[in-house]
Amino acid sequence: MFNLSVNILRGKDKIGENLIEVTDGNNKILLECGIALEPTDKSKEIEKQVLFTEYDAIIITHYHHDHSALLKTPLKAKKIYISNGALKILDYCKAICEENKQRIEILSDQKVFSVGRINCKSYLCDHSAYDSYMIGLEESGEKILYTGDFRSNGRKNFQTLLDKLPKKVNLLIAEATKPTLYNQTEKDLEESAVKVFSESDKVFILQSTLNIDRTVSFYRASKRTGKPFIMGLSSADICAELKNIPNPKTFDDCYTYLSYSEDNATHEKTKMAYGKKLLGRSQIVKMKKFTMQINAGMLEYLKKLNESTELNSSVLVYSMWQGYKSEMQEFLDGVKALGIKSVDLHVSGHADASAINLMINKTNPDKIEFVHTCKEDAFLWESLLLCLKYGGVNDSYVERNMKASYTKTRKSFEELEKMGYIVYNKKYDLKN
Repeated sequence: MFNLSVNILRGKDKIGENLIEVTDGNNKILLECGIALEPTDKSKEIEKQVLFTEYDAIIITHYHHDHSALLKTPLKAKKIYISNGALKILDYCKAICEENKQRIEILSDQKVFSVGRINCKSYLCDHSAYDSYMIGLEESGEKILYTGDFRSNGRKNFQTLLDKLPKKVNLLIAEATKPTLYNQTEKDLEESAVKVFSESDKVFILQSTLNIDRTVSFYRASKRTGKPFIMGLSSADICAELKNIPNPKTFDDCYTYLSYSEDNATHEKTKMAYGKKLLGRSQIVKMKKFTMQINAGMLEYLKKLNESTELNSSVLVYSMWQGYKSEMQEFLDGVKALGIKSVDLHVSGHADASAINLMINKTNPDKIEFVHTCKEDAFLWESLLLCLKYGGVNDSYVERNMKASYTKTRKSFEELEKMGYIVYNKKYDLKN
């Protein structure tokens, strides 16, 4: 008899919808409290249900919108657990209400805490969100590990995390966002950035302000190519609050700038905060080379910059999900019209099949539930995990399956079975 009951309210068949309840009959925990990336009437109804449910604890693994956005509304929870880094970023973004802030408990690496009889433990992990965590839950010897969003291709050592995790769990709740065998790493991206930066004096970066690892990668590439690193003001403000992250206040080669007008009082505060590290457009124009973070609302700024300094030999590095391009096509077309070359440099913030396979091998789960995933990708994930679990199936075979239709993928399982491999059942129950 499993004492801990798990109810996945959302997330089993869609990316960006994790809401998971865990209870032992006496105490109830909610894992994550975000809003759906693609809202529907059903997803909104579930969110309303969560807002009116009393929880003994809500545990949030990181600050991304689909994991934390309900923090803007008062929640019926005795305690809310979140990391210090995530809290600082959410507070800066005004994405957490005062009432919820009063009930915050800070997560840290291998912090142990109890919610009634349920023992919990947080594990620092790597993700495109700074200071992210996995969560272990245990009662009467029964163990659950919830991975949240994670990856093995970031800057943290993945083996260090694996060494901390339990050797046996009853249930692994794991993210399965995009079915890939191996993802490129942040270090790979840094090396590619060094090459791109070396070929142009002026480099513009289009990235998420909240992807701190990406800021570090581009700062390092900028430093290696002898360029000052000019950060967007929001990026500078956030990074200045975090530990050992490049920012204009403590790094000599980091600067910031204003791309918009501030009222006098706010502008004085900004000048007080950054002093000579706050650059005006006239100062940027005089720089022979630089790396500069920008956003998709800055086309007019770039046009004015172009009036004083030629940008036609510059490069724009696009470092976000490809799906966002359609929303900023006017900006990208305008950049092209200025003669600025565009280059895509991006790596995933999510786990690939090799990372999930290592997680499975380490924790030896009786059962796996995949979340943060699309149901149409289930067979592709199965195929990838099979290839890694049993070996002998080469990368080209996997790539063919990745491009295959549902029917072709189903057929590939039959081919594997003929080769002597055992296919996981649809419930991913590893005991069978």
